[in-house]
Amino acid sequence: QVFSLKPDALQLGFLKMLKGSPIFYQGEEFGYVYRNYPPYEVIANKFMSATDFIKLKKVENILDRYYNTMRYKNSINYLYRFFENAYDFFENLSNSIEENAIDLSKKNEEFYGLYLFAKNSVLQDFNIEFFTELLRFDYLMMGRNPNVPDFLKAEQIASKEEIFEILKEEDTLKKLRFGEDISPKEAFKKIQWSNFEYDVTAYILETESHDKTLIKSQNIVIINYDYERKGDEPFAVIRKYV
Repeated sequence: QVFSLKPDALQLGFLKMLKGSPIFYQGEEFGYVYRNYPPYEVIANKFMSATDFIKLKKVENILDRYYNTMRYKNSINYLYRFFENAYDFFENLSNSIEENAIDLSKKNEEFYGLYLFAKNSVLQDFNIEFFTELLRFDYLMMGRNPNVPDFLKAEQIASKEEIFEILKEEDTLKKLRFGEDISPKEAFKKIQWSNFEYDVTAYILETESHDKTLIKSQNIVIINYDYERKGDEPFAVIRKYV
């Protein structure tokens, strides 16, 4: 229920056995086992084993990395719809990360972990091609980085010459929110682009609904990373249908 509210961040907290607190005096009654050093975190009780707590810790780590960082905002919002509840989703993702020995200290592997989880999940009506494009969009929105990992690369990519011609079109620089004094040549140094088979930007901007439509329409998304943030998104984005 809390996850359905789409908060900016969720914290999975663990009980602390603080001396003098009511819970401290219920330790024997509920079988609390806790660490003998601050912050005296509970690691087991009569309802949950130490193994259960370790599993929760792993889920907490996945929640922090894949939800609270907001790096996967669009891809997570789509993928989550195919699970019954948020806990099942993050627990299954945690298990997949562990089973596939994903190194979460490496950003590309972190993205690959989510991609692999989605690809290997058996989900009715789930569109892995569309999800991959959402994940690529999330990757691009982290910042300018021409080294998009292979599993996220578009099959075709517009040439530098094509993009430069688009930048020279009337109003393109304005739509990308560049200043009036910048030239297409200078603007080119501050952008990145990718081809998409689906209209991911239209999907993202569409009113939140379980019936959001997936529009298959080839387009190029151009991102201006030199844009000063004024809304929910950190960069200015336009799309060009091809």
